[in-house]
Amino acid sequence: ATIYVNLEGIIDFAQEINRLDKEINKLTNELSIVSKKLRNEDFLRKAPKDVVEKVKEKQESLMEKQQKLRKNLDKIKELES
Repeated sequence: ATIYVNLEGIIDFAQEINRLDKEINKLTNELSIVSKKLRNEDFLRKAPKDVVEKVKEKQESLMEKQQKLRKNLDKIKELES
């Protein structure tokens, strides 16, 4: 069964779009820093393997969060129109 809920008046779409945009930008900046670290040959060579692995896991986690937020943003924009 599919249930439809009218969200008009419950959600401020513009505010939610703005919030998601900010969150995506924040994650993009964090992801840039982490990716830069993983491209640094010195870091990869000198850092303990467990540290490098944690940074890789963080990168993966940030990418997943970013993807989810983008999907949510697309859904909100779709609902808004």
